[in-house]
Amino acid sequence: MEHLDLLNIVHNEFINKKNINPRFSTRAYAKYLGIDASDLSKIMRGKKDFNETQYKKITKRLITSESQQSILLGIYNAREHLRNSNLSKFENVIVQKKLTFAFEVIHDVLLELVSFENFKHDIDWISEVTGFRRDKIEKALNELREVELLVETEGKLRVNDEPYTTNNIGENATSESAVEYQRTLLKLSSQALELLPIQKRDHSSYIVATSKNRLADAKIMIKEFRRKLGSYLEGIEPSERDTIYAVQVGFFPIEETLNDRQ
Repeated sequence: MEHLDLLNIVHNEFINKKNINPRFSTRAYAKYLGIDASDLSKIMRGKKDFNETQYKKITKRLITSESQQSILLGIYNAREHLRNSNLSKFENVIVQKKLTFAFEVIHDVLLELVSFENFKHDIDWISEVTGFRRDKIEKALNELREVELLVETEGKLRVNDEPYTTNNIGENATSESAVEYQRTLLKLSSQALELLPIQKRDHSSYIVATSKNRLADAKIMIKEFRRKLGSYLEGIEPSERDTIYAVQVGFFPIEETLNDRQ
């Protein structure tokens, strides 16, 4: 899962389009998103909030992953629920916690592992299968229970049937923890490169000279690839699940990141 905040996504996408085409305007962006230009300008300047129609339309326009769309819509519903209801002080704290939950790699791994047909609700077994320390597993499981991504029924853990609803997890609001999530996966990828045989992994890369005018289309193609691959890998019965893999795609400008003179 990626860390999501729709306003930041809207801003970042606009910056990307401006970098590709300096003449790209807010009016053109509004047309691309399918909303009123005046409303978009006020939203981006913090003068106005998204309404439900705008939120859904922009989410579907900018986010290709259905699961991430679901998370973002859950965030909107939770915020509206918090804004419009008379919650007790305790309930208010719980909803706020869900809206600021910082998703880490271990949370993703545990959610996938629980879907195994042979999953054992046993810390030692989980540690043996995943390689995570027992204390980290216990902490992560408690955090997932708190935001109701995991529920316990008759002593058995299961993933919430409707995890991204008004009553559940929202986004990680901090960009630093989003970066840390990617940094952790990069570290694991590096370890896999060193420790695992080629039969169990795939590491491939190349460097290409291109035009900035093609960057936007390239990012769309990458999103479509991730969606297609994810649908294929997940499209199996629980009884067939016997391993957990990470898919990470990097796409960045060499000239802005490599500086051998330092």
